[in-house]
Amino acid sequence: MALSEEDILKAKAEARKYLEYSTYTLALTLGVDPEDIEYPYSIPVADTHPDHALHQSLASQVAALDKL
Repeated sequence: MALSEEDILKAKAEARKYLEYSTYTLALTLGVDPEDIEYPYSIPVADTHPDHALHQSLASQVAALDKL
């Protein structure tokens, strides 16, 4: 069963909405101004920093948003 163009557009809109909210929430949690985030997101902490994995998640979300 193939998705219609309308279904694809709806799914992309829902994904964008989720990613925007999730990115905003994660940015605030990390103390990053959501207005300053752009693709590509440069991780501002060292690999050994406790928040590095969260910043990596934020970078992944920003990249996914950019693809949409």
